[in-house]
Amino acid sequence: MNEIKKIISKETNTSKEWQKKIKEFENIKIKLNKVGPIPTKKRNNYWKNYKATIKDFYLTKNIFFKNLKKIYRENIFKQEDLINKIEILKKNKNLESIKKEIILIQREWKNINPVPYKINEKNWKKFRLLCDHFFNKVDSEKENKLTELKNNEEKQKKFINSIQSKSQENNLDEILKKWKQLGSKKDDIENQFEKVVLKIIKSSGLNEENSRTKLFEFKSQIMDSVEKNKKISILNKELDILKKDVSTLENNLSFFNEKSKESELLNKVHKDIKKNKKQIEKIIAQKKILKN
Repeated sequence: MNEIKKIISKETNTSKEWQKKIKEFENIKIKLNKVGPIPTKKRNNYWKNYKATIKDFYLTKNIFFKNLKKIYRENIFKQEDLINKIEILKKNKNLESIKKEIILIQREWKNINPVPYKINEKNWKKFRLLCDHFFNKVDSEKENKLTELKNNEEKQKKFINSIQSKSQENNLDEILKKWKQLGSKKDDIENQFEKVVLKIIKSSGLNEENSRTKLFEFKSQIMDSVEKNKKISILNKELDILKKDVSTLENNLSFFNEKSKESELLNKVHKDIKKNKKQIEKIIAQKKILKN
């Protein structure tokens, strides 16, 4: 009887542990039933304790498996809910925007347990196929984009080569429109293009500064309202930084005395103020062009 009470008192939290516990319990029960005659005086008390112990064991076992079935149902529902979420998300064409959501859902899945083995295997297979399908699609789209970017870059380089021989600006508006149609560009490609266009503008007799202003005017003409507003926002941020720098530099002038008038540091402060003010004028002019 002590052995059976020892088994019952064992802490048991999983289905696997309970299966082991039931097996041990049944084995000892068989042994107890084979025990020889019990003295008459002790017989009633013995069977009373035995029956109570057996009853407690089966009651505890039934409560555990009843609760386990409830947990199983809840976890199966959670798995099915996540599968449905993936099904809905896969309809979204903006793959990058839902990539993080898919990863978070995968993490959620890992935390769902316990689930009956066969159902878990079935749900996992379905869930994994959906996730694999999504990430294969992401990889495929990335590959397509890289191919597209490479092709665009080749077209952009060819276009730059085709306009290098031009020395007049009479067709610049058309050149910039075609350039815009060639999609996004790397900074080095964009800089290369602008150098060629500046050379074409300069060939009309304009200096560097006026040529750059002319180029900005041409570029603004092919911008839509969204692009213009975005550029104005960028210029406003640059303007704020420059104005603060000028204010700081002008305040610093008060720290120089008469003896400092010829110092290199003072001259540098004046040069920086002049340079920043010139850039401020340039940005204000660019904003004016964009707003017209």
